[in-house]
Amino acid sequence: MAVLGGAIAPTHAEAADASATDAAWERVSGLLDAYKGVYTKDTPLGTPWNTKFSPDGPLMGNGTVYAFMAGDRQTQNIYLSRSDMWRDRASNDGQQHTAFGGLTIGTSKGVDLARGKPVSVAGSCAPNEGPANLVDGKDNTKWCSTVATNGGSTTFWAVIDLGEEQDISRWVVKHGGSEGADRITRDFRLQYSTVEAPQGGVDADWTDADTVASNTANVTDRNLTTPLTARYLRLLITKAEQGTGSVARIYGLELYADPAPAPSEFRYEQDMKNAEVFAQSERGFATSTWLSARENLVVTRIENTTTAPLSIDVSNWTANDTTSAEVRDDVMVASKTGVSKPSSRVSADGTWPGWTVNVAMASTVVGDVETVVTNVDARTNRTSFSLDAGQSVTVVSAVEGGKESGSANSLAQAKDEAVEKAVSRTDADAIAESKQAHREYWKQYWLKSFIDIQDQKVERMYYGLLYQLGCATSVSSEHNAGLSAGLFPWTANDNSAWQGDYTTNTDMQRQVHPLVTANRLDGIQNYVDVLEDYWPEAERRAESVQDLNWVIQGTGRPAPFTAGIEGGALFPTHIGPWGASTEQYNGWKDYWNSPADASSVLMPLVKLWQYNRDDEFLQEHLYPMLRSVAVFWEGYVTLENGKYVVYGATHEGVTGRNPIFDIDAANYILRNAIEAANELGVDADRVAAWQHILDNMSPQPTFLYNGKTTISDVEGRTQGDPGPTFDGNPVTIQSVYYYDAVGMSASPEMKEKYLNYLDVKNAIGNARRLTSATRLGYDIHEIMDQLKIGSIDPAPSDWTGMRGNNTIGDIGAANLLGVVQDSLLQSNEGFLNVFANWYDDQEASFSRLRANGAFLVDATQDATGTATFVGVLSEQGEELSILNPWPGQKAAIFEDGKEMKATIAQNSLGDVLTVPTEAGSYYEVRIVTDDTAPVIDVQVAPTENEDGWVGAEATVTVTAADDESTVSFIQTAVEDAEWADYTEPLVLGEGEHEVKVRASSDGGLAEHTESVRVDLTAPAVSAKLAPGRKLTISASDDGSGVDHIEYSVNGGNWKVYDGPVKLRGPARVVAYRAVDSVGNSSEEHRLNLPK
Repeated sequence: MAVLGGAIAPTHAEAADASATDAAWERVSGLLDAYKGVYTKDTPLGTPWNTKFSPDGPLMGNGTVYAFMAGDRQTQNIYLSRSDMWRDRASNDGQQHTAFGGLTIGTSKGVDLARGKPVSVAGSCAPNEGPANLVDGKDNTKWCSTVATNGGSTTFWAVIDLGEEQDISRWVVKHGGSEGADRITRDFRLQYSTVEAPQGGVDADWTDADTVASNTANVTDRNLTTPLTARYLRLLITKAEQGTGSVARIYGLELYADPAPAPSEFRYEQDMKNAEVFAQSERGFATSTWLSARENLVVTRIENTTTAPLSIDVSNWTANDTTSAEVRDDVMVASKTGVSKPSSRVSADGTWPGWTVNVAMASTVVGDVETVVTNVDARTNRTSFSLDAGQSVTVVSAVEGGKESGSANSLAQAKDEAVEKAVSRTDADAIAESKQAHREYWKQYWLKSFIDIQDQKVERMYYGLLYQLGCATSVSSEHNAGLSAGLFPWTANDNSAWQGDYTTNTDMQRQVHPLVTANRLDGIQNYVDVLEDYWPEAERRAESVQDLNWVIQGTGRPAPFTAGIEGGALFPTHIGPWGASTEQYNGWKDYWNSPADASSVLMPLVKLWQYNRDDEFLQEHLYPMLRSVAVFWEGYVTLENGKYVVYGATHEGVTGRNPIFDIDAANYILRNAIEAANELGVDADRVAAWQHILDNMSPQPTFLYNGKTTISDVEGRTQGDPGPTFDGNPVTIQSVYYYDAVGMSASPEMKEKYLNYLDVKNAIGNARRLTSATRLGYDIHEIMDQLKIGSIDPAPSDWTGMRGNNTIGDIGAANLLGVVQDSLLQSNEGFLNVFANWYDDQEASFSRLRANGAFLVDATQDATGTATFVGVLSEQGEELSILNPWPGQKAAIFEDGKEMKATIAQNSLGDVLTVPTEAGSYYEVRIVTDDTAPVIDVQVAPTENEDGWVGAEATVTVTAADDESTVSFIQTAVEDAEWADYTEPLVLGEGEHEVKVRASSDGGLAEHTESVRVDLTAPAVSAKLAPGRKLTISASDDGSGVDHIEYSVNGGNWKVYDGPVKLRGPARVVAYRAVDSVGNSSEEHRLNLPK
């Protein structure tokens, strides 16, 4: 057969079954194993890990509980947050996501000899920042001194009097990194004195014990090369900060008699395949941690990797205020409450009801060790124990609770459930069972789809971001909180930037939109729940004249609103869970002049429906929301000179007429609302109005820039005043992919204004720019170069640069997945386009990417960019249209090896083949070289008469031949029967039959219809005698027809009857019969004549 081979062709069963074969798992395992997330030094953003954005470090999560690991080289911190830990903002004008707490694992240093001892210094910044804070054992108090309070000197000192001589082998200094990495002490020394009463400011009284230069760590923990015995110690700071500043900030000074263990090699390693984190401390212990995908459970195995006993402290704690901590037997229990107070503020159909969220973490140590469990304070508990060389224990922590509702999720209940869960996992079998369920979940997660490309940087980023989304959006936990992740789900900060909320003007969508093509749909349910909870408030806002006029403030709209839009929906820019509005400016800043935020939040759900064709989801969830947003646009646009006009802003607060983003948002919602309404058979009157708006909507705004027509953010832009059109945040072009505004098959004239925009090269590396570019067929080399230059290659920062955990900046960077996925597969224009905008000189493959129409697509290409396999699983039986992957060559679609008859249409990209499909069936697209369909021959026996009739059962023999390729199948169907493979001659009985035949080869599908008439029944015949002995004989035949009638008188010869016969003479008996055209003869009949 002249067909190109398929390297990753799945079997029909594998393609249709959610569980992949062992071979598929082996393949994806190999891909993931190549991208361990490794840290061998402190995380660049890891000091102090309470950034307001996204901290660096290995990640874990199950969509309800999030964890990241950080710490210095000696101590390991597992910071925990919850998707439902929300509270009022301190400003009392909205709500915010907030940190929860965590676990800290470290070696016990023994007795701190400096704790509570007298300290003298030259001066302090303030009374509450005095020298006593150096030795109070608290990490949130400090000694601070400036040049002004230090007698004008940039050299600072602090003297500790231990009261008597003590043996000292180890010292620890905690610096000011919590205030910023630049405030970490750079150069300092530990000194001792043998003078009876040494003076802090007299250098001659002091001898160096240890010197640190060019320090960047927030915690210095060092063994002395030569242990000493002394009563008086001095901390001497010669360079107080990293830069030019000269303020000393020390949060703690500790002294110990015993040295720390010999350092091990510090390392963090994130295993994305199994969602586990390995960590090796310099202090000689190693941990492996997993956060269960199925339970709100964090399990950490701690092992002593030294050759000597090791004292370990494990603390569980909660962050900041509204916290509590207690010990129940050997279980540490730490809890936190998030409160939003009820108020008189109008919300939805009443006033703001508020909420209380109660979350508790119960932690216990499992293993053959003696433990001492203590409550430290209102936030912290500690378990201390000793591990022999090579010995290990397991720490089990359950994190339970949620939003209080009646008696459910009270603080007491949260604590009880957490303790019960933790205790239930204190034997090896229970832990092993939980771990197996966790690993199986992640196996199935990775098998949902995968890619294999040559660029390892891009591939590493792809899987890192996909892992991040799996941790953030899962709904698999038995106690799923039912909320999608906010802007910064991994946080150790009580006050994340932008409240850590759901920013509706494209941010909250970025973590769910890529999941559709990636075929990971389950996690989108939490996103749906958040929107549906907010929808009553969105409807109230659409009906509010005040809110509508805030939106259009400064836009130039000819007239203000005088009535609300009943039945519409209007979203502000920032929302929270359970119907919360997290920013309450009570003015235009609630919306930043955007009428499109409700459209924006619905975009991923529209694509979800397009890509899974779940009509129940459409009817029960999507259409009610989609309809209300369409109603909003119907009431929002103005009709001016025969065109519908939108007033708003593409970029926040930059107002104008016909913003491109708002026009495309309106078009997108109306277009899909019409399709959905027609699908459901509802709202015919609305559909007509929506269609009229679509047909008469203003075009996207353009202007001349550098002599070329390009899109602009709003109307009226000029070369001298382009406004934010080419802003570093390229919203101007975003709707290309976001709202499917234009695609690769559009006319050159339509695409040119977008390509001219891309040629300006703003926002290098931005996903909005690059995904739009690949949707337009922009040069893939330049797209990927910009991706690396702008996003992957920079040093890790809050927003760019590949981190050790294979992610980039905050979770919003997950939309970079679209750059890769939309380059490999596009289906936004009504047809599948495999390797739509990929390299033509690299091997590549993908498996089970999801496409419009509820199709799962597999494809490979070779090093010349030629597709070698294309397969499609149809989930819902929708019509399949696919662009011929081999331009200039013939392609065909096969089902179970049999070519299907396809209709072929053409667009600017080539031929589009279309076939009907059946749900659950798998289809392959193949290149064929035979241009001639088979020749079908049909033989009927016995031989038919000239009218096509036979007088016996007909045997129909079918053959088909093709001189250029093998005939792959012959099928027949008689009358309206289903097509069946032809394996032996057909035998046909009485009647007129239509025999349909089809045969396929590489040259195409041939079809033939043969009429076969079978007459097995003799004619009916009758005779009568009229007066005057006139004989009349008649016959009829419903089949082949009467050929002739015969008669015989008195047993004589038979004669052909050709009309009435006058009987003469002694005729007494007349015999008669009829014969049809195929020889069937009736029985002989007799008519006795009267004498």
